[in-house]
Amino acid sequence: MAFHRKVHDVLDAIPSEGMTVRQFLRLVRPLVASIRDGHTSVFSPFQQKAGRRAWVELEAVEQCLYVAGVYRDADRPALGGRIGAIEGVPWEEMLERMGSVRGYDNVYNNIDHLAQAFLRPSVLEDLLNLDTPLVHARIEVETSDRRRATVDVPVGPSQPGEVIRPASRTPLPESDAADLGWGFLTQDRAVAILRIDSMMRYREAFEIWRSTGFARNLGDPLTEVARRASGEALPEEIDERIARVPSATETFKRLFAAMREAGTSALVIDLRRNDGGNSFLNLILGYFLYPLEKLVEHDEGYQIGRFSRLYFESYGTATLEGIRSRRWPLLELGDLDFSEEQAWRRAKREGLQPGERRRRLQELAAYAAGAPTFEREYRSGEWNAAWSGRVIVVTSARTYSAGFDLTALLFQQGATIVGVPSSQAGNCFIDSLPFRLKHSGLSGSISYKRSLLFPDDPATGKILRPHLELTFDRLAAMNFDPHASVLLALDLVRRGKLKDE
Repeated sequence: MAFHRKVHDVLDAIPSEGMTVRQFLRLVRPLVASIRDGHTSVFSPFQQKAGRRAWVELEAVEQCLYVAGVYRDADRPALGGRIGAIEGVPWEEMLERMGSVRGYDNVYNNIDHLAQAFLRPSVLEDLLNLDTPLVHARIEVETSDRRRATVDVPVGPSQPGEVIRPASRTPLPESDAADLGWGFLTQDRAVAILRIDSMMRYREAFEIWRSTGFARNLGDPLTEVARRASGEALPEEIDERIARVPSATETFKRLFAAMREAGTSALVIDLRRNDGGNSFLNLILGYFLYPLEKLVEHDEGYQIGRFSRLYFESYGTATLEGIRSRRWPLLELGDLDFSEEQAWRRAKREGLQPGERRRRLQELAAYAAGAPTFEREYRSGEWNAAWSGRVIVVTSARTYSAGFDLTALLFQQGATIVGVPSSQAGNCFIDSLPFRLKHSGLSGSISYKRSLLFPDDPATGKILRPHLELTFDRLAAMNFDPHASVLLALDLVRRGKLKDE
């Protein structure tokens, strides 16, 4: 009733003579935001004009935003400063405004959305109720020693200089075209690091999208990654383009072979820049880290999907009949599928029975078959549980969606979490479908699954707290090192203190 009342109010607010697309966008955003779902949103067609942005780098820590990078020497005094106001509007009010125009899963999600608004100035202009484009964005900051400073950050398409950040005490390996990279953090190679900056760009993700008929990511996204990876003209065939993309399976083989040879005792998995993509990588990395029997035993909660017309339009190879045969014979178009919840409750009540264990293993094998590059390795079993050691996961507020799913999997398998809490809630709505409105042309995304990774723990389901959190004071003590969370993880390993702080 409340939602339909809001819809009625929106319709009633449209004047008889109509309105501009931007006016309509400002009208419907609060409606969509009121659902309070970080995956459901309506996009602004005005937000990316020739790469226009505010030239400042902002990061979340301890429920605030601080200046992590600037682009002009004159702005150096703002480095490390916590934002107190934007264009004279206090921080708390800006957060409230942000939450009224875009839904969020938890407070870190809302803070991260405000940071993203600096990369999409049209959103920032809407938050400030401006009808003219910003040329500068005035931010007021408070530094760690309580000094106050005001900076007029330039806004536009042209970068005013190279990014200026505080120096770091630890270099990180470069990432490849798939946003994957690995190396060692210590000279004795006792501690390795794996960077997974995205889960949108690895080969197996494109193979999965290909197998499910999700064509949206097989156009420009695939072309861009394949071209960056190969550096040459691309073949016309999609499968040949996919073959040019770096493989997570092959990358992990090289990493685990190197760790095995070096006798590495700890692996730091850096997910600070990972804002999502395809969760198939969970199975790939899980396969290398844990026995398959252990993977199927752990409680990963359940999901409730809705199989709508939009779902079948988005996944070209899926059919209602196919889902009926695998899940629930009585499923109708638009129904919610509660079969996973029923299986979860049965396992809770009766324990993991041999039949359910076999079903889960069969399901994993069928899932692996969607990505031929990984399936070959999966069938061989050669690198299953290829290494045993301590796993430390580093997160930030930007860790989201599939990036958070991987965090949760590793957490549930016993990994130590370090850094800033993820902006993704464990109990939330996920897996978005694209839509386009007929008359305005506005596009957006809408979730079609309810996901409960922590059904019995609503607090953790809202915010997954790190075992060791990066606070503002800790960050300041490390001189705002860009890789402060990685340094915290490395210090934990050296002291042998995991999960006890």
